[in-house]
Amino acid sequence: MQQLHAGASSSLGGPGPAGAGPTDKQGLAEPIRLVSVVNADLQSPFKGASWGEVMQHTVQRLEWSDERFQMRLFSQQELKEVG
Repeated sequence: MQQLHAGASSSLGGPGPAGAGPTDKQGLAEPIRLVSVVNADLQSPFKGASWGEVMQHTVQRLEWSDERFQMRLFSQQELKEVG
């Protein structure tokens, strides 16, 4: 992930950190939506946790740190079952 400095512009077109960013017509911050697909059973290099556990932790941290983040996490197995 690219680190932004104060006053820098993000790839989303808005200003850098500190809660700034694109807003809707009422001036409310627009959500930042992320989708991640992971092989949930594969072991990650992070203290023996699976990639599913690592990414679920990442989802929680993102949503706690900034309420604009809305991250959906899918496993490869789940997508194969759906079609």
